[in-house]
Amino acid sequence: MPKWTDAQQDAIDARGGNILVSAAAGSGKTAVLIERVSKCITDPGHPVDIDRLLIVTFTNAAAAEMRSRLSVRLRQILAADPGNANAKRQLSLLSCADICTIDAFCLKLVRENFFSLNLAADFRLLDENENDRLFEEAIDTVLTEFYEEADPDFLHLIEAFTTPDKDRDLFGLIKELMRFMNAQAFPFDWLEQAVAAYDPAVPLMDSPWYPVLKRQVEEMLETAAALVKQSAGQLPPEPAYDKYAEMLADDRQLIAHLQSLLHSGWDAFMKQGFPVSFANMPRVRKDIDPDVKAALAANRDIYKTIITKDVKTFLVSDSADYAQDTADLYPIYRALLRVVQAVERLVREKKDELGGYAFSDIEHFAIDLLMEKAADGTVQATALGRQLQGRYAEILVDEYQDTNEAQDRLFAFLSNGGNRFMVGDVKQSIYRFRLAMPQIFMAKKDSYTPYNRLHPAFPAAITLDKNFRSRAGVCAYVNQVFSLFMTRRVGELDYTQSEYLNPFDSTPPDSVPHAALHILDAVTGKDHVMDEPMAVARLIAKKVQSGETVQDGDSRRPLRYGDFAILMRSMRAHAGDYAQALQNLHIPVVCDNATGLFENGEIQLLLSYLQVIDNPMQDIPLLAVLSSPIYGATEDELAEIKLTAGYGRFYSAVFHPDNSCRSCCAALRKDLSFYKKLAVTMPVEAFIRRLIRDKSLFAYIRALGDGQQRQENVETFLSIAGRFDQNGGLGLAAFLRYVDSMIRGDGKTDSAPVIVTDENAVKIMSVHHSKGLEFPVCILAGAGRKYNMQDLTGKMLLHPQLGLATKCHQEEGYFDYPTLPLEVVKRESRLAAMSENLRVLYVAMTRAKSQFISFASVRSLESRVKTLAAYMQQGKPLPHLCSKLLYDSDFLLMSALCHPDGGALREMATVEVPVHPADFALQVVFHTPETEAPVQTVERETAADPHIVEQIREKLDYTYPYAALSKVSGKRNASALDEAVFTGAYVARSVPAFLQPDGLTPAEKGTAMHTFMQYCDYAAARADLEQEIARVQSAGYLRPEEAHTLDRQKLTAFFTGPFGARVFGAKAVYRELKVASFLPVRALEQVDADDPVFVQGIADCVFEEPEGLVLLDYKTDRVKTEEELLARYRQQLMFYKTAVARTLQKPVHAVYLYSFCLSKPCEYK
Repeated sequence: MPKWTDAQQDAIDARGGNILVSAAAGSGKTAVLIERVSKCITDPGHPVDIDRLLIVTFTNAAAAEMRSRLSVRLRQILAADPGNANAKRQLSLLSCADICTIDAFCLKLVRENFFSLNLAADFRLLDENENDRLFEEAIDTVLTEFYEEADPDFLHLIEAFTTPDKDRDLFGLIKELMRFMNAQAFPFDWLEQAVAAYDPAVPLMDSPWYPVLKRQVEEMLETAAALVKQSAGQLPPEPAYDKYAEMLADDRQLIAHLQSLLHSGWDAFMKQGFPVSFANMPRVRKDIDPDVKAALAANRDIYKTIITKDVKTFLVSDSADYAQDTADLYPIYRALLRVVQAVERLVREKKDELGGYAFSDIEHFAIDLLMEKAADGTVQATALGRQLQGRYAEILVDEYQDTNEAQDRLFAFLSNGGNRFMVGDVKQSIYRFRLAMPQIFMAKKDSYTPYNRLHPAFPAAITLDKNFRSRAGVCAYVNQVFSLFMTRRVGELDYTQSEYLNPFDSTPPDSVPHAALHILDAVTGKDHVMDEPMAVARLIAKKVQSGETVQDGDSRRPLRYGDFAILMRSMRAHAGDYAQALQNLHIPVVCDNATGLFENGEIQLLLSYLQVIDNPMQDIPLLAVLSSPIYGATEDELAEIKLTAGYGRFYSAVFHPDNSCRSCCAALRKDLSFYKKLAVTMPVEAFIRRLIRDKSLFAYIRALGDGQQRQENVETFLSIAGRFDQNGGLGLAAFLRYVDSMIRGDGKTDSAPVIVTDENAVKIMSVHHSKGLEFPVCILAGAGRKYNMQDLTGKMLLHPQLGLATKCHQEEGYFDYPTLPLEVVKRESRLAAMSENLRVLYVAMTRAKSQFISFASVRSLESRVKTLAAYMQQGKPLPHLCSKLLYDSDFLLMSALCHPDGGALREMATVEVPVHPADFALQVVFHTPETEAPVQTVERETAADPHIVEQIREKLDYTYPYAALSKVSGKRNASALDEAVFTGAYVARSVPAFLQPDGLTPAEKGTAMHTFMQYCDYAAARADLEQEIARVQSAGYLRPEEAHTLDRQKLTAFFTGPFGARVFGAKAVYRELKVASFLPVRALEQVDADDPVFVQGIADCVFEEPEGLVLLDYKTDRVKTEEELLARYRQQLMFYKTAVARTLQKPVHAVYLYSFCLSKPCEYK
């Protein structure tokens, strides 16, 4: 049994009421949760059946892991005590225990009580894209109806939120509003209250925004006042500084006046306080310390900006203007409410007809089952809700910091009031985009009593602060960074001693620092050799190749590539650059999905083919298909094809009589004719699978890099087609429209999950994906990239407490202007976004076990450092200043500025930054062209060239060096690989068919033998050869004359001989296995080049033995020796050996040609 800390033991044993466990990163919360459940169900005195526990996890994988670990624990108990009846009972109940995600629990609850909701018993779940499509259709229908009614308020709504070229903006706004509403327990109550807040009868002072507005401005003024006080405290008490002291006293009085006016009321603050004017800095030239002057100027610039810019953003309207704005906006929002209500009704009708609902619907169905509004407006439990409150002895919820208001209410009404066990860490709440509300967790943490095992009082809070993951240096770095910046206003939590990571690790510190900050000056440009991805790759290579060691348990070992994880905020834009940089240095890498499904080449090819089958008049998809390996047309061929049709569509050129002899055009015309007819008769998924099989697309895809991953992407695409069919799909054209709507809807579908084929590879993943994982060395890449604040620029901003806000539309002037509610909501949303950004950084830093390394490309580094140093003059920036930061690198640079090892950064600053003592080493590395050793270039003098005529002659006489390659086909069949070796030796030596005794040529006889071996049942042929030949013939695979010519003696020799016995005794047998691979052109032609040629073929037989795969190909060639036969097919066998190993992902240990002529196997070595 593990030795638990006191806090862990409390979390395991505490009983008697609601418990909130605040579990810091790496504190063992999952182990504690499992131990609590285990003790609960195995308590010798009062065991609780596991089906009376509700255990809610964030992901299905976490639920499966918990179920598995509980199963292991119960089996261990039974192994030690086989007669333990309770353990046997719990193990039997485990399969039906409620260990699941919130979505899965709600679904189960609704299915159990479908009749109470008037739902069909067999209702199904809609996927996200189908749900979006229903909303799109409903919004379109509702807006059309409102247009026809021509309601003036609705027309004003249209004018306010659309433009002539963007009339669909309202669609997205309505969808986003409805998505946001669904995070509330009662969505339309929330929306109605949000609209009612704009009632013009409600004055500004009584509005929900005014208290927040006042607090926001007060914070800004307090920040400015604190900076003035700070500046005054830095002035030496000498007469030379008296003028500065007087200036600061005037500034202090000005700010105090503004604070007084704010308390008098908003109108007084606006009209009497502004415009504001600060006096110029006095000119004092003698006996002034330049550092003091610089610090004073820097501070003054900051607080002047706060007053003249930050506060000024709120000066958009006084009480009268506010009243006019609300009078204008109120009818528009009431029209919006009616539209949203109509959309909701229509969508519900459509979903009822389909018998399908989205997860958000299911969650609200569950809420409807548990609670209802009373006549006085209060929320109370339903009869079913009261009944269900006794179902569970305890409700345990993991990752509670990521719940929303609807989910919190659901758990509250499901409980009996004192049986909730909630685990989470608000510092790791990074799912704001999924509408998580960390303030729910914080409200409980603030109100719950700290747990005391001697005098327990409930509800209680327990903090797990021991870190079992990271080395002491990593923990100290995390504590230093977040104690400086994380506060209630930015971070939604004060990072004090109670939140510190306290390392359990007691091993001595490494010689290599546990924390490092690598800084690149972005002014050098993206194409420079010292760009960030290459700098990261070089660091990893250096650490591994130098033999640097890392702590692994109680011992040390050399670093491996698999110890490194590169974490990024966003994968899509830059992950490929880092993967490429690693590959350039021959470092193995596994990269999370950096692209959406429809951005992958294999999916684009498949979509192009489907689009051409549906409508071949589309030139771009048609060209993509023709130039693909399916038809293999070269660029020159495409140009020649196009010339035949002049200015017409490419489709006309393909069908032009002059191109009828071109193999690619003939094949495409034939395929289009066939597949257009087939597409009408088959479900979409089945049709696509048929297309893939006919064109050997899986073989082609597997031959590419990451072939297995690409095939999984295709399977994901096929699953989309399958769901489309299940939902009543209307054929290929409708499917393509469906896919197009998915792509236009931001391409939400991800590629298939990454398949890890090399454990010793650098991992590249998003910070969000890394949550819950740990790595010996974590590298945060792109720390100098700007935070994404696009959510703050939308036409409508939404806030769970402050409702909705927009600009006000001025019809006469055709312009929009900001409103007071909009500025208030924007400020609160910015603070929430910055809090999330800080928490994402926390998650990234706490993934590291031994080293956390960040890379930041900082534009105008010295200028940025000066600005940040000004924020740090008191050693800790004020919250308002933190809210103005733009990058992760800002936080990391500021923490480095006050670290003892940050001297090089402090030298760039114009002000003095206090240095804090630190018990960890911080390595600050500056990457410059000199340290990166760029490639030296030689500058040549420019001068008039006297040999211009000679140069022209040389260009005219130029010979294309790759002319030989232009004659090489980019696609081959395996059977053609060795044609050049032996074809010439057999010219005109075949005997014509009419001279053959049985009327078949030797080639036809060989084909018959191959056909029989392809379609026969080996076991049946071994038992009764004649009967099996008759079966194959009756099945239509052989004509009677072909069956007659089969050499029975040679077939019997194979099936009953020792080699046949190896086939029959194999672990697995693959027949007619389609394979494909790329071979260098030099292996196929007399061309000195390594360009790849795509080769495909079908392996006759592959069987698996303990030593590996055995490749077997049948040959009927008339030869005298096995050497002659092997020489003839050497290239073909070489290709098959490579392609089979790649296709089956297993080594090939032996390759044979079975010669029916020689009646024996010939081994290729």
